[in-house]
Amino acid sequence: MNCMLERYFRTCLIIIVLFSVAGFDSVRPDDGLAKELIQKGIEKFENEDFLGAILEFNKAIKKDTSYAEAYYYRAYAKYELEDYKGAIKDAIIAVQKNPSNPDYSFLCGMIREKTGQPEEAYKYYKQATTIDADFFQAYMEMARIKIASKEPVSAIEHLSEAIRVNTESALAFALRGELYLQQNKNQQACNDLNQSLRLGYSLQYDKKVQELVNTYCK
Repeated sequence: MNCMLERYFRTCLIIIVLFSVAGFDSVRPDDGLAKELIQKGIEKFENEDFLGAILEFNKAIKKDTSYAEAYYYRAYAKYELEDYKGAIKDAIIAVQKNPSNPDYSFLCGMIREKTGQPEEAYKYYKQATTIDADFFQAYMEMARIKIASKEPVSAIEHLSEAIRVNTESALAFALRGELYLQQNKNQQACNDLNQSLRLGYSLQYDKKVQELVNTYCK
């Protein structure tokens, strides 16, 4: 189910990037022009003009080098352009300038995964949940890493945290249910798999969960 998990996050991560940062940024630029440039950059980012967005973020940073949010957005634009070396450099600067923003750590994790460093990515996702104990996406990413490394107990723990935060996640229930099946915990597995179906899993993703229920939950 890892591919489904990746598709799910590709859809929601843009929302995280564009709308969740401001609430954690306690240090805002005093320069009104820097704010205006950031907004222009975000608009270009939304229109997938990543190079144009980077130019606006460059201008904002030139106006105010302390503006962590500008480095964060520029890092994400570089990420979209697959400039992972430049992206991680900017993302780390954002973390250094404002370590209290969980989204900055989360982006570092995303970049580390893209460069084949899942263990480093995991540390950043963990850091994000330390800052924000209700960071649903970070728990899901940690679970995915543990699933890939064949550590079902840890994966289940992260999925349980994700479900605590979002009890409507059909995907989280489906993934946890499959892991329970692998551990021969059929009752817990069936509870989760059936819940994922009630939440519309087969409509959102595929029919695998229904097939598992038909086979193991008679």
